[in-house]
Amino acid sequence: MKYTFKISANHFEQAKSLDFNQKIDVLCCPNYNGSQPPKIQTGAAFFHADKKSKLKTRIRDFKALAGNHSLITTDMENGPGEMILGGSEFPEFFGLCSQNVTETLYEVGKVAALEGREVGFNWTLGPCVDIAENPDSPAVGSRSSGRSPEEVIKKATAYIHGLQQNGLVATAKHFPGDGFGIYDQHLTTPENPLTMSDWRKLSGRVFQEVIDAGVMAIMPGHISLPAYDHANPKNGVYPPATLSPRLMVDLLRGELGFEGIIVSDAVGMGGIVGYMNVYDACATFFESGGDLLLFPKIGPKFYDKMKACVKKGILSEETLIDRTARVLAFKEDLLERGFFKEPVPFIKSEHEKLADDVTKKTISIVRDRNDLIPKKTQNAKKVLHVIIRNEMIKNENHIYELTQELKKNYNNVQELSNPGPDRLFDLAESQNFDLIVCSIVANYNFGTNVIRLNGLACRNLMQGWMHLETPVVFVSHNHPFIELEYKAVMDTVINTYGSTPTSSKHVCALLNP
Repeated sequence: MKYTFKISANHFEQAKSLDFNQKIDVLCCPNYNGSQPPKIQTGAAFFHADKKSKLKTRIRDFKALAGNHSLITTDMENGPGEMILGGSEFPEFFGLCSQNVTETLYEVGKVAALEGREVGFNWTLGPCVDIAENPDSPAVGSRSSGRSPEEVIKKATAYIHGLQQNGLVATAKHFPGDGFGIYDQHLTTPENPLTMSDWRKLSGRVFQEVIDAGVMAIMPGHISLPAYDHANPKNGVYPPATLSPRLMVDLLRGELGFEGIIVSDAVGMGGIVGYMNVYDACATFFESGGDLLLFPKIGPKFYDKMKACVKKGILSEETLIDRTARVLAFKEDLLERGFFKEPVPFIKSEHEKLADDVTKKTISIVRDRNDLIPKKTQNAKKVLHVIIRNEMIKNENHIYELTQELKKNYNNVQELSNPGPDRLFDLAESQNFDLIVCSIVANYNFGTNVIRLNGLACRNLMQGWMHLETPVVFVSHNHPFIELEYKAVMDTVINTYGSTPTSSKHVCALLNP
């Protein structure tokens, strides 16, 4: 059922009673990236990944200042473990969705809600409902729930229901839809290239379905939709959705009928502040239909600049009151629905069992042209574990855990990291090893464009060492489409779709059952 909430005259009176700075505070969700919250009573707050105990303390301190009915959020896009260190760890969302088990997605959402609420969260900026149409999309790939609208709708909706039915507000992102191009909204303003006819069949259909299913918040991306919008006459560039009344009011609110909360993507991203001055952009977001501003740098100068925007006519007092009343009403609605209640007890071992079961089901042999697994992998004695990796990786410890797990399964295991193609050629040609297990570790590092291996790490795949006598099994730990890029290079590929504490165990179970 579509989500809606009531905004009463009382909410407008409350909004009018606040001074200018207080109204701005209600509409802001600053980023506390490892720092202690400043003495500002913002309506919402974002907390980055940290240990569970530290998050509990920092969120408790923030609530002591801002009130127990504050919106406390983070990016739980694929369960709790990525943002709550010590929480249950699941594969990336694309991996979770790779198995056609909708019920599992509901349960993962429930786990995220229960473990999130335990530390103080009541809102998550997820899931990603972008369609992974382009494997080189820099901000979608493993975060998406599928490559077709049918997949995304079915699976993202299940995750949303798991979240919201257990007390955690869900956010569908990134309207009007990412995943079709190769440009990164962290750096620039990408264009969604679809015609409106195609958009309504693809991204538009997805957002309509998740709206009708009751998602409570939507995040517009710093992405334009030229087929529906008007270009800036000064430079010919189409505005990102976060700055477009055509997209947020006419399309999202009007045509799709969304009545929930609109939260911006981070305002420091190049897709918005590369398009417009940051202070004008923050004001324009509100004037264009937005409700909550993500990651503004709040302080005396910010308030002064927002006041200047009002004087310049970029932001009206009426809009400021309206958006403040909406956020106050939204929080009151959450209170009535029980989203601010004490957390519900859960049994962590049950969550960890689910995570292990999902990890096992997710790990897949996506290619085995020479029928290596397990015919030639189970009888190996000497194994070389080669790690080809980008400089920055997530869950680094899980990658190296594969070496330790291989040692439990094989008599002699050696490990090398980015050894270079010439050394790899010599090692493969020498036939001193019965098997080479090659971990490919490439993941999203926002601001470096695509998820693929990049820089000098790519050169490890030169010299053709993978086509000599020594059998080679590639294991992709994050990239969901590695086999598409390396069609000829990689004959045997296992994909973990994001490594968890038990991924290595299940990879080895495939290699040496």
